[in-house]
Amino acid sequence: MRVSFAVVVLILNSLGVVGCLKRAGGGGDRSWADPSQMDTWRTAFVDYGYIPCDAEALARMWGLTVPDAKAKYGMMLSSGVKSYELEQKLLYPARQAAGNNNRRLCGLEDNGFSQADAKLIAQSWGTDINTARASLEEKLTWGGRFAVEDALKFASMGYVGEGTDGGAETEAINTFYNAGLSYCDAEILAASWGIDTWEAKVTLGIKLNAGYSMDDIQGTYLSPARQQYMSNNQVCELYETNFTTQDAERLACFWGVGLEESKARIAQKVTHGGAEDVTAVLKAAASRGCR
Repeated sequence: MRVSFAVVVLILNSLGVVGCLKRAGGGGDRSWADPSQMDTWRTAFVDYGYIPCDAEALARMWGLTVPDAKAKYGMMLSSGVKSYELEQKLLYPARQAAGNNNRRLCGLEDNGFSQADAKLIAQSWGTDINTARASLEEKLTWGGRFAVEDALKFASMGYVGEGTDGGAETEAINTFYNAGLSYCDAEILAASWGIDTWEAKVTLGIKLNAGYSMDDIQGTYLSPARQQYMSNNQVCELYETNFTTQDAERLACFWGVGLEESKARIAQKVTHGGAEDVTAVLKAAASRGCR
């Protein structure tokens, strides 16, 4: 699926960023191709935390080379458009198109990871290396670099499945997940507090271990962070929740919608704090024969 930049400009008109986007190379404008600036804009792409996988997705959507895609997107970032607005209107559709067409778009080695990393994570997950690689590369395709980094950090601390205690941080992480919290929750809190997702998970885990109830966690910490996250028009992806593609397939059957719509609905509900609602609907789906 290709997304017309002109359409994006119309969509963003109400956000007041059309001028920035036009200066950034909307429509037929190729000002981003200025040879004297392209290296600067490619650097901006990397400095904002984007990876080669993101550039590959954009390049496919725009019909550009990967270096040119980095320059074009980097110019937009440098022009004053907020990064989350660009992600919503450009990068997310590019990732979706790439993920729909080829879930192995993003190789681990091309994005800063190694075969040894995949092996370590496979051991942590209790699976074979090929299965681990496929899962990790799918996460990268959908923008899950931090999820991969967390998995690697978790594995390197000696965590295996549900068991080994690799220290205080690992104990806190175990508590975090055992409480039913998800990577999405950690991402929401991390965005609010200005920390990384690992620290967010450890912080909540420590609080739970200290006697905080889930009501305390939700009311005092997660609810305000969710409001801030959603006010920026940010929504988690399905892979960041505790639900799977198989769950999305079951709910697609139950809701009578396509798989991608089902994934989006689940992610939106979890972002809004409705993970328990999704679980309840899954039970209803099973009772209706959607398995």
